[in-house]
Amino acid sequence: MTEYCPTFWLNGELTHQPMIAATNRGLLAGQGVFETLKVVNGRPQLVHRHLDRLMRSCHLLDWPMLDAAAIATGIRSLIQVNAATTGEYRLRVTCTQEDSSEITVLIGMSVLNPWPATTSCTLVPWARNESSALTGIKTTSYFENIFAMNWAQARGYSEGLFANSRGNLCEGATSNIFVVIDGEVATPTLASGVLPGITRGVLLDHGLAHEKELALDVLKHCTEMFLTSSTRGVHPVEKYGERLMSASWPLTKKISEEYAQIVAREMN
Repeated sequence: MTEYCPTFWLNGELTHQPMIAATNRGLLAGQGVFETLKVVNGRPQLVHRHLDRLMRSCHLLDWPMLDAAAIATGIRSLIQVNAATTGEYRLRVTCTQEDSSEITVLIGMSVLNPWPATTSCTLVPWARNESSALTGIKTTSYFENIFAMNWAQARGYSEGLFANSRGNLCEGATSNIFVVIDGEVATPTLASGVLPGITRGVLLDHGLAHEKELALDVLKHCTEMFLTSSTRGVHPVEKYGERLMSASWPLTKKISEEYAQIVAREMN
Protein backbone atom coordinates (compact mmCIF):
# COMPACT_ATOMS: atom_id res chain seq x y z
CA MET A 1 0.00 0.00 0.00
CA THR A 2 1.26 3.49 -0.84
CA GLU A 3 2.12 5.48 2.29
CA TYR A 4 1.35 9.14 1.64
CA CYS A 5 2.84 12.00 3.62
CA PRO A 6 0.21 13.94 5.58
CA THR A 7 0.63 17.38 4.01
CA PHE A 8 -0.07 18.43 0.42
CA TRP A 9 0.54 21.69 -1.48
CA LEU A 10 -2.48 22.99 -3.40
CA ASN A 11 -2.33 26.23 -5.38
CA GLY A 12 0.21 27.79 -3.05
CA GLU A 13 -1.24 26.57 0.25
CA LEU A 14 -0.17 23.70 2.50
CA THR A 15 -3.09 21.51 3.54
CA HIS A 16 -3.92 18.11 5.05
CA GLN A 17 -7.16 17.89 3.06
CA PRO A 18 -6.68 18.97 -0.56
CA MET A 19 -10.04 19.57 -2.22
CA ILE A 20 -10.44 19.37 -6.00
CA ALA A 21 -13.59 20.82 -7.57
CA ALA A 22 -16.13 18.32 -8.89
CA THR A 23 -16.02 20.21 -12.20
CA ASN A 24 -12.24 19.82 -12.55
CA ARG A 25 -11.47 18.66 -16.10
CA GLY A 26 -8.49 16.69 -14.92
CA LEU A 27 -10.79 14.64 -12.69
CA LEU A 28 -13.56 14.30 -15.26
CA ALA A 29 -11.60 13.89 -18.49
CA GLY A 30 -7.93 13.37 -17.67
CA GLN A 31 -7.19 16.91 -18.80
CA GLY A 32 -3.92 17.37 -16.95
CA VAL A 33 -0.18 16.86 -16.89
CA PHE A 34 2.15 15.65 -14.16
CA GLU A 35 5.75 15.15 -13.12
CA THR A 36 7.17 12.57 -10.72
CA LEU A 37 10.40 13.41 -8.90
CA LYS A 38 12.58 11.35 -6.63
CA VAL A 39 13.48 12.86 -3.25
CA VAL A 40 16.52 11.45 -1.45
CA ASN A 41 17.33 12.53 2.12
CA GLY A 42 15.32 15.71 1.73
CA ARG A 43 16.74 16.68 -1.66
CA PRO A 44 14.61 16.52 -4.84
CA GLN A 45 16.49 15.24 -7.86
CA LEU A 46 16.73 17.07 -11.21
CA VAL A 47 14.03 19.61 -10.34
CA HIS A 48 14.95 22.00 -13.15
CA ARG A 49 14.63 19.26 -15.75
CA HIS A 50 11.20 18.24 -14.47
CA LEU A 51 9.95 21.83 -14.37
CA ASP A 52 11.28 22.46 -17.87
CA ARG A 53 9.31 19.46 -19.14
CA LEU A 54 6.23 20.61 -17.25
CA MET A 55 6.44 24.04 -18.88
CA ARG A 56 6.90 22.39 -22.29
CA SER A 57 3.77 20.30 -21.70
CA CYS A 58 1.76 23.43 -20.87
CA HIS A 59 3.04 25.11 -24.01
CA LEU A 60 2.12 22.14 -26.21
CA LEU A 61 -1.38 22.09 -24.71
CA ASP A 62 -1.73 25.86 -25.22
CA TRP A 63 -2.28 26.34 -21.50
CA PRO A 64 -1.45 29.49 -19.52
CA MET A 65 2.20 29.27 -18.46
CA LEU A 66 2.69 28.16 -14.86
CA ASP A 67 4.88 29.84 -12.26
CA ALA A 68 7.83 27.45 -12.15
CA ALA A 69 9.50 29.32 -9.30
CA ALA A 70 6.35 29.03 -7.15
CA ILE A 71 6.15 25.30 -7.83
CA ALA A 72 9.84 24.89 -6.93
CA THR A 73 9.17 26.74 -3.67
CA GLY A 74 6.16 24.50 -3.05
CA ILE A 75 8.31 21.41 -3.53
CA ARG A 76 10.87 22.60 -0.99
CA SER A 77 8.17 23.65 1.48
CA LEU A 78 6.39 20.32 1.23
CA ILE A 79 9.55 18.32 1.83
CA GLN A 80 10.31 20.42 4.88
CA VAL A 81 6.85 20.33 6.44
CA ASN A 82 6.61 16.56 5.91
CA ALA A 83 10.01 16.17 7.63
CA ALA A 84 11.17 14.07 4.67
CA THR A 85 14.84 14.59 5.46
CA THR A 86 15.88 10.93 5.47
CA GLY A 87 14.98 8.09 3.14
CA GLU A 88 13.50 8.11 -0.36
CA TYR A 89 10.20 9.58 -1.50
CA ARG A 90 8.14 9.94 -4.65
CA LEU A 91 6.98 13.53 -5.16
CA ARG A 92 4.32 14.25 -7.77
CA VAL A 93 3.34 17.60 -9.24
CA THR A 94 -0.10 17.37 -10.88
CA CYS A 95 -1.57 20.20 -12.94
CA THR A 96 -5.19 20.03 -14.06
CA GLN A 97 -7.36 22.43 -16.01
CA GLU A 98 -10.41 24.00 -14.38
CA ASP A 99 -11.30 26.13 -17.41
CA SER A 100 -9.45 27.80 -20.26
CA SER A 101 -7.66 30.23 -17.93
CA GLU A 102 -7.27 28.45 -14.58
CA ILE A 103 -4.86 25.66 -13.72
CA THR A 104 -4.94 23.75 -10.42
CA VAL A 105 -1.53 22.66 -9.13
CA LEU A 106 -1.34 19.87 -6.54
CA ILE A 107 1.89 18.52 -5.06
CA GLY A 108 1.96 15.39 -2.92
CA MET A 109 4.53 12.97 -1.56
CA SER A 110 4.63 9.28 -0.74
CA VAL A 111 7.25 6.90 0.58
CA LEU A 112 9.21 5.31 -2.27
CA ASN A 113 9.58 1.61 -1.76
CA PRO A 114 12.96 0.40 -3.04
CA TRP A 115 13.09 -1.13 -6.50
CA PRO A 116 14.56 -4.64 -6.76
CA ALA A 117 18.11 -4.85 -8.10
CA THR A 118 16.88 -6.08 -11.50
CA THR A 119 13.61 -6.12 -13.40
CA SER A 120 11.69 -7.98 -16.09
CA CYS A 121 9.47 -6.93 -18.98
CA THR A 122 7.37 -8.27 -21.83
CA LEU A 123 5.74 -6.90 -24.96
CA VAL A 124 2.09 -5.93 -24.55
CA PRO A 125 -0.45 -6.60 -27.34
CA TRP A 126 -1.32 -2.94 -27.95
CA ALA A 127 0.56 -0.36 -30.00
CA ARG A 128 1.59 3.15 -29.06
CA ASN A 129 0.22 5.77 -31.46
CA GLU A 130 3.28 7.83 -32.34
CA SER A 131 1.14 10.36 -34.26
CA SER A 132 -1.24 11.08 -31.34
CA ALA A 133 -1.90 14.73 -30.50
CA LEU A 134 -0.59 13.99 -26.99
CA THR A 135 2.60 12.16 -27.99
CA GLY A 136 5.52 13.28 -25.86
CA ILE A 137 3.34 14.91 -23.16
CA LYS A 138 3.14 13.36 -19.69
CA THR A 139 -0.62 13.61 -19.27
CA THR A 140 -2.87 12.44 -16.47
CA SER A 141 -4.74 10.44 -19.15
CA TYR A 142 -2.50 7.61 -17.98
CA PHE A 143 -4.77 4.60 -17.66
CA GLU A 144 -3.56 3.06 -20.94
CA ASN A 145 -0.10 2.89 -19.36
CA ILE A 146 -1.36 1.48 -16.06
CA PHE A 147 -3.54 -1.06 -17.88
CA ALA A 148 -0.51 -2.24 -19.89
CA MET A 149 1.65 -2.47 -16.78
CA ASN A 150 -1.06 -4.41 -14.92
CA TRP A 151 -1.38 -6.77 -17.90
CA ALA A 152 2.36 -7.47 -17.76
CA GLN A 153 2.41 -7.86 -13.98
CA ALA A 154 -0.49 -10.32 -14.10
CA ARG A 155 1.80 -12.49 -16.25
CA GLY A 156 4.75 -12.28 -13.88
CA TYR A 157 6.65 -9.31 -15.31
CA SER A 158 7.37 -5.93 -13.77
CA GLU A 159 6.86 -3.79 -16.87
CA GLY A 160 5.07 -3.87 -20.22
CA LEU A 161 6.75 -2.67 -23.41
CA PHE A 162 4.96 -0.96 -26.30
CA ALA A 163 5.71 -1.20 -29.99
CA ASN A 164 4.41 1.72 -32.05
CA SER A 165 1.99 1.58 -34.97
CA ARG A 166 4.91 1.10 -37.39
CA GLY A 167 5.99 -2.03 -35.54
CA ASN A 168 9.13 -0.51 -34.02
CA LEU A 169 10.15 -0.55 -30.38
CA CYS A 170 8.77 2.44 -28.47
CA GLU A 171 8.84 2.53 -24.65
CA GLY A 172 7.77 0.93 -21.41
CA ALA A 173 4.40 1.64 -19.86
CA THR A 174 6.11 3.64 -17.10
CA SER A 175 9.69 3.78 -18.36
CA ASN A 176 12.02 4.28 -21.29
CA ILE A 177 13.83 1.30 -22.80
CA PHE A 178 17.54 1.06 -23.72
CA VAL A 179 19.35 -1.80 -25.45
CA VAL A 180 23.01 -2.63 -26.00
CA ILE A 181 23.85 -3.70 -29.57
CA ASP A 182 27.45 -4.44 -30.62
CA GLY A 183 28.71 -2.46 -27.65
CA GLU A 184 26.53 0.60 -28.39
CA VAL A 185 23.71 1.82 -26.15
CA ALA A 186 20.57 2.86 -28.04
CA THR A 187 17.06 4.01 -27.22
CA PRO A 188 14.08 4.70 -29.53
CA THR A 189 13.85 8.17 -31.07
CA LEU A 190 11.26 10.77 -30.10
CA ALA A 191 9.67 10.15 -33.51
CA SER A 192 8.82 6.62 -32.36
CA GLY A 193 6.29 8.10 -29.93
CA VAL A 194 8.21 7.93 -26.66
CA LEU A 195 7.77 10.22 -23.70
CA PRO A 196 11.02 12.23 -23.35
CA GLY A 197 11.92 10.79 -19.96
CA ILE A 198 14.10 12.80 -17.58
CA THR A 199 16.61 9.99 -16.97
CA ARG A 200 16.60 9.27 -20.70
CA GLY A 201 17.46 12.90 -21.37
CA VAL A 202 20.35 12.86 -18.90
CA LEU A 203 21.90 9.81 -20.56
CA LEU A 204 21.54 11.33 -24.05
CA ASP A 205 22.81 14.76 -22.99
CA HIS A 206 25.96 13.23 -21.53
CA GLY A 207 26.69 10.96 -24.48
CA LEU A 208 25.99 7.74 -22.61
CA ALA A 209 23.50 6.55 -25.25
CA HIS A 210 22.13 7.58 -28.64
CA GLU A 211 18.71 7.58 -30.31
CA LYS A 212 17.92 5.08 -33.06
CA GLU A 213 14.88 3.61 -34.79
CA LEU A 214 14.77 0.10 -33.37
CA ALA A 215 12.93 -2.87 -34.84
CA LEU A 216 11.32 -5.23 -32.33
CA ASP A 217 13.82 -7.94 -33.25
CA VAL A 218 16.43 -6.01 -31.30
CA LEU A 219 14.85 -7.38 -28.11
CA LYS A 220 15.83 -10.90 -29.21
CA HIS A 221 19.44 -10.06 -30.07
CA CYS A 222 20.66 -7.26 -27.80
CA THR A 223 23.29 -8.23 -25.23
CA GLU A 224 21.94 -5.98 -22.47
CA MET A 225 18.69 -4.17 -21.79
CA PHE A 226 17.70 -1.64 -19.14
CA LEU A 227 14.75 0.55 -18.22
CA THR A 228 14.93 4.13 -16.96
CA SER A 229 12.64 6.44 -15.02
CA SER A 230 13.03 9.12 -12.39
CA THR A 231 12.38 6.67 -9.55
CA ARG A 232 14.08 3.62 -11.09
CA GLY A 233 17.21 5.37 -12.30
CA VAL A 234 19.01 2.87 -14.55
CA HIS A 235 17.37 -0.52 -13.97
CA PRO A 236 18.90 -3.70 -15.51
CA VAL A 237 16.51 -6.12 -17.20
CA GLU A 238 17.22 -9.72 -16.29
CA LYS A 239 14.34 -11.22 -18.26
CA TYR A 240 12.49 -10.19 -21.40
CA GLY A 241 9.60 -12.51 -22.19
CA GLU A 242 11.08 -15.99 -21.90
CA ARG A 243 14.58 -14.72 -22.64
CA LEU A 244 17.05 -14.54 -19.75
CA MET A 245 19.46 -11.63 -20.19
CA SER A 246 23.11 -11.33 -19.19
CA ALA A 247 23.72 -11.60 -15.47
CA SER A 248 26.68 -9.20 -15.56
CA TRP A 249 25.40 -6.11 -17.46
CA PRO A 250 28.85 -4.46 -17.76
CA LEU A 251 27.68 -1.42 -19.75
CA THR A 252 24.45 -1.06 -17.82
CA LYS A 253 26.32 -1.00 -14.50
CA LYS A 254 28.84 1.52 -15.84
CA ILE A 255 26.05 3.80 -17.07
CA SER A 256 24.20 3.45 -13.77
CA GLU A 257 27.28 4.60 -11.86
CA GLU A 258 27.85 7.54 -14.21
CA TYR A 259 24.19 8.53 -14.00
CA ALA A 260 24.39 8.64 -10.19
CA GLN A 261 27.43 10.90 -10.42
CA ILE A 262 25.69 13.22 -12.88
CA VAL A 263 22.61 13.50 -10.66
CA ALA A 264 24.81 14.33 -7.67
CA ARG A 265 26.55 17.08 -9.64
CA GLU A 266 23.31 18.57 -10.94
CA MET A 267 21.90 18.69 -7.39
CA ASN A 268 24.89 20.73 -6.11
